[in-house]
This record gives sequence, structure tokens and C-alpha cells, in this order.
Amino acid sequence: MPLYYFHVRNGDTLADVDGTELSDETAARAHAKTVANELMFRRDGMLDRKWSDLSMTVHDEDGVELFSFPFTDVSEPDI
Repeated sequence: MPLYYFHVRNGDTLADVDGTELSDETAARAHAKTVANELMFRRDGMLDRKWSDLSMTVHDEDGVELFSFPFTDVSEPDI
């Protein structure tokens, strides 16, 4: 299975150095949303930044950027 890397950006990058094995890009998109929701759960921000300042960028195992999105595009889970 291919590896996908989920990096958090706020101007600088908090790199995912381990990656996650997933079946395809569709699974990587679903996983990215899950990770973003988990990070935002009951928190106002991360890295001393508001969620509106952060984004997630996803790369494949060759380092090619597949997609990115601002955290504000992801709904927080119900509390």
C-alpha cells in the first residue's frame, strides 16, 4: 500500500515524518479530514495559532503534493 504524509502548515511546516499506509487518494482524503477533526476537537487552535491560520497538505510517498485545505474547511465534530 502507498504511504501518504499529512503535514500541518502555518507558514512553517509541522511535518508528518512517518506517513500512513492507505489504499488510495480517496482514502487519504477521508483520513485527512479525520485527522483534522481529531486535532480540532475541543481546542481553539494549535502551534499558538487559530485554526483559520492553519492548513493541511498531503503528499504521496514521492513527495508530490496531492491536495491541501485550510482547517476552516473541515467541520469540527459535535461536542
